[in-house]
Amino acid sequence: MAAPFLFILLFTILFAHRIGKRLEPPIAKLIDGAARIRQNDLDFTLSDVGGSKELTQLASAFEDMRRALHTSLTTQWQMDQERRDMVAAIAHDLRTPLTIIQGHVDNLLERKDKQAERLDKYLHTIRKSTDRAVRLLDDMNLVSEIDQPDFILTKRPIDLMAFCQEKAEEYQMMCAAKRIDFQSSFHMSDDDPGRIDADVHRLEQMMDNVIANSIRFTPEGGQIRWRINIGPETAVIETADSGPGFTEADLSYLFNKFYQGDPSRSAAKGHAGLGLYIVKTLAEKHGGSVAAGNLPEGGAYVRIILKVRHPAFSCESVKSINK
Repeated sequence: MAAPFLFILLFTILFAHRIGKRLEPPIAKLIDGAARIRQNDLDFTLSDVGGSKELTQLASAFEDMRRALHTSLTTQWQMDQERRDMVAAIAHDLRTPLTIIQGHVDNLLERKDKQAERLDKYLHTIRKSTDRAVRLLDDMNLVSEIDQPDFILTKRPIDLMAFCQEKAEEYQMMCAAKRIDFQSSFHMSDDDPGRIDADVHRLEQMMDNVIANSIRFTPEGGQIRWRINIGPETAVIETADSGPGFTEADLSYLFNKFYQGDPSRSAAKGHAGLGLYIVKTLAEKHGGSVAAGNLPEGGAYVRIILKVRHPAFSCESVKSINK
């Protein structure tokens, strides 16, 4: 009477042993994978776990989770590293203007004979260094803002031609102060409305950064040419200068964050290598692009390309929006 029960018990033990032997390797791999994830080690795969159908499905879900975590953590680690690099770069570049300000203030406090001419010279140097420090901090804040995943543009339809003509007057005065000849030209295709959907503030930042970069490297007596060409599909905003142009290394890394080019040219210019990175990022967020290179006759150019909008509203509504 006990024989059938003994047979069933023996069969169950043998079957469980075989199942255990079959399930032990994939379960061990899953346990090892969980341990490695806990240690932030995601450089492995669980695509070949094997085992039963249920274990294969579990391993597949585990692998999907690992890949998602790897992507998320890699992005986070990269952002943290870029943030540390930004803080280090800005701190390094801020040291120079702050040291200059401190030295001149100390001289003013220590000197009893405060000559008007010397005082005026010191104050101008302090003002220049203060502007440099503020500019560096503004660039850092802007990059931190536009790099956020939830950053959005506040777009509205604008008359690009009128906007650029107004900016040209401003750039004319900036170049005149540096004794640089500024030439602007505007061209628009026949029957083209010349309107785009853009964030006006960000569009202005793009243009200002490119012009500021050209002014920085254009020598006194040089020339900057600003061309606006609005076609049926795209608007091209090109800035060309008579400066030294870009090196081969510049052309490869020009739009990288913190890239300053030749240190002998950049160290004394008071910038952290963020200007063209900002231009590229904002142009792409507008659905456009940016390119740069050297002119055949010498000098450099930066070209911003934006998509032209063809809205179905009247000229009167555009005028009211621009106002």
